[in-house]
Amino acid sequence: MKTELNDYPDSKTPRYEKLAARFRENIMNNVWPAGTKIPSKRILAKMYAESEDVVLNACHMLFREHLLVTRNRKGTYVTGLLLEDEIKRNLTSEPNYDYEDFSEPDRKLWRPAKRTAIRLDLSSPEPDARLLDKLRKCYISRKATSCTSDITAVKEAIVECVRPSLIHRDIALDARQICLTEGEFTILHHIASLLRENEGEFIVVPAFVNPMVVRMIRSAGLNVMQIDLNSYDQFFQSLSTAAYAHRVKGVFLETRCDGGTGIMFPEAGREALLGLARTCRFPIVEIDYDYEFSYRPFRLLFADAPDIVIYVSCISKLTHSMYDVKYAAGPVEVIRSLRHLSESCSRAAECRLMAIKRVIEQPGMEEAARLRAERCREAAVLLKKQLCNSLKNRIDVFLPDAGTGMFLYMPPATDGQMLKQLLYKDTIYIKSPALRVIDGVERMVLKLDYSNIDAAQAETVAPRFITAFRKSAPYSDL
Repeated sequence: MKTELNDYPDSKTPRYEKLAARFRENIMNNVWPAGTKIPSKRILAKMYAESEDVVLNACHMLFREHLLVTRNRKGTYVTGLLLEDEIKRNLTSEPNYDYEDFSEPDRKLWRPAKRTAIRLDLSSPEPDARLLDKLRKCYISRKATSCTSDITAVKEAIVECVRPSLIHRDIALDARQICLTEGEFTILHHIASLLRENEGEFIVVPAFVNPMVVRMIRSAGLNVMQIDLNSYDQFFQSLSTAAYAHRVKGVFLETRCDGGTGIMFPEAGREALLGLARTCRFPIVEIDYDYEFSYRPFRLLFADAPDIVIYVSCISKLTHSMYDVKYAAGPVEVIRSLRHLSESCSRAAECRLMAIKRVIEQPGMEEAARLRAERCREAAVLLKKQLCNSLKNRIDVFLPDAGTGMFLYMPPATDGQMLKQLLYKDTIYIKSPALRVIDGVERMVLKLDYSNIDAAQAETVAPRFITAFRKSAPYSDL
């Protein structure tokens, strides 16, 4: 029986509290599942015969209870708060291998967890107690080892996240190459603080640069030299004079977009500026503001010079508060890969991230999650050994140091979708079967999720995988 607004014995109960109880009941009864976008306040007001103010106050009550979240101009969504009990069971109990009872949340539990590593506030150059506490809580879901007090460990985990997407481009990553913060101006402050030790007296910026850029540089204790940009020749001449006198610590430039702001150098001037930076040993900071991906076609000024250029750009267009990291600085390919990871999160994954964070914060849950991760890792190592021994002439197996995914490289004629369906029946989950060219050779690549496998089950998983592979690969000698 549904609760009516007038069923409350206390007639003094505000109407918005009664309406909030109705909304809460819809969430508890899964009428509004996690990740669902609820109707607008105007539609809800008509549905429940209430004013829009009453609906708004009722929603605010659920906001405070973390049952609803809002995204700027994109509606209101139901969170994954009610999934906490289920997630707690998955973290502490042995995995269930009965296909009929194997639920969707169990299968996807560990996939969003790897993305929590890129949602950390690293705006402080030195770790403080609050930051270390946050790193510890998030990092425990990424690796079986305990988190150290060094932010470098988290950066290395981030590098592991983007390494598979860059491995075919022969790009070597270093944790020292990246920096993550909550906003573009915070990250500029961080970069300026790092440049404080450079030789020179000031940072050079164009005269019409965003005033906040100048403010962030000065707040880092640096002087700023603003040069008018009536012509490129005038700008380069003034910069060269200061650079050869060893007075320039670095140059901050805003990339030009279709809106008419920023700077666009001619090709010869671009090469001259890069040559000057290498000769006088000062870095160039290129601030993109996400124009490369918002305005197409658009070419970055210095994307091909990662040795001397620090690239600053947005890695997530989402404005929700659960995304702590909005901007990143580092090589262009790293930023693009981080953006791909952050934007690939679905709304359901966002809600699950929030629920996982609350569960892990509870006493005793970190140790249980660590033990579960250790069992999964042991199973992955054993599974890799068995697959390599049985199919060593047919497939290659890559097991990253972090995450719960195993990458399998198979012959190109393998039917990836058929293999995925056959393995799904045996509760072995793979995703993204696709043809890729690796080292000049075309291979069928897929990712196997081993988060639902422990060492006791690994010996039975390998034969099932080999059987499915033989059915999907058109080779008579298998």
